[in-house]
Amino acid sequence: MVGMIIYSFFSESIGRSSTVIRGNTSYVKKIVFPLNILPLVVVFSALFNAIIAFGVFLIGYFVVLGLPSLAIFQLIFLLLSLLLTVAGLSWVISSLGVFFSDLQHLIGTLLTMMMFMSPVFYSITMVPESMRELIYLNPLVYYIEGFRAVLFHGEILDSVDYLRNISISLLIFSLGYKWFNRVSKHFSDVI
Repeated sequence: MVGMIIYSFFSESIGRSSTVIRGNTSYVKKIVFPLNILPLVVVFSALFNAIIAFGVFLIGYFVVLGLPSLAIFQLIFLLLSLLLTVAGLSWVISSLGVFFSDLQHLIGTLLTMMMFMSPVFYSITMVPESMRELIYLNPLVYYIEGFRAVLFHGEILDSVDYLRNISISLLIFSLGYKWFNRVSKHFSDVI
């Protein structure tokens, strides 16, 4: 369930980002509007849905398993890292969606493939050792496995892994922001 919530947040954010600028052409052409907000609106809308789903999950968790360990507070940091990654990717995808109108179809296919390459319905330990390196290229694996480790095993996340992950998330966020601002000047020429 946790894996599906994380995947759904990612999928909704990225999938809707591919059409968010083309779907709001009046903001591009007619008025001065900070366009970089539009992908963030999509991300925070998806985040709201994910928080509601996670709240329902936690109620079931408390009923079945009782109170979790204090390690649960690490989920805030995992969620922050995931949010930064998704925001950065959303800026890139939304800007590419302006120039490639069929991108939404490719994104939909890639997101479906990504669901099966993410440990949404299975544990990473079920994947043969020889295939794990390939699976770990998927950005969702760290988050899904991290949420599971904290919730179901009460584990403290490895600080080195977390620092590496937050560094990559910040890099994706800043590069996505810079990319979007650089190419957004050309949106009105294309739309």
